[in-house]
Amino acid sequence: IRLANHEIIRFNEDLMDARLSDDDQKKNQAIKLNFFAPLMNHLSFSYERMIKPWVNVEGELGVIGVGFANNEEDASGFLFRGGLKLIRRPDFQVRGQKLTHVLHGKYFKPEILYNRYSKRITYDPGFFSTAPSYTDKLDYSNLSIIMNFGKQYYVKGGFLIDLYFGLGYGAQFVNGKQVKDFNSSIYQSEEDYNDNF
Repeated sequence: IRLANHEIIRFNEDLMDARLSDDDQKKNQAIKLNFFAPLMNHLSFSYERMIKPWVNVEGELGVIGVGFANNEEDASGFLFRGGLKLIRRPDFQVRGQKLTHVLHGKYFKPEILYNRYSKRITYDPGFFSTAPSYTDKLDYSNLSIIMNFGKQYYVKGGFLIDLYFGLGYGAQFVNGKQVKDFNSSIYQSEEDYNDNF
């Protein structure tokens, strides 16, 4: 405000006003890194895009066998997951605090996950067995349908934090056969070659 005596009074922005800038509102897609993936021996990136307000599509591609985890089993392969993210519209809060960005909010995301990898399995029949230990290279494929529940935070400037958990159903295949149908003379039970990733 400029006063009659030419003095100027400036008011700072309301710190409680969380409304986003026009530039932030125009951002409707994101490339994301799975931050903890290298700890679990893979590296993956995902892409999320709004297809209409509060409905986004998201896909992820990854490489299995890279990262900081011990890879003594020589695992290598790839993974893919994709789904539809249904974001619940954010609630309005006090004094104009409204986070109405299309990439922000609680969500439900049904998705399909597929991965395929090879892994070296060392079979030890036990101390009292006369059978020799054996190392075998097996090919695994996993297919799952997962229902994810989470919350994604949009931070001013275009940074996202996505936290979620999921429940679902999956099937595993070993060398092209379902685990229950896989037979090998060197393994005594399914637990000896069953794997999860």
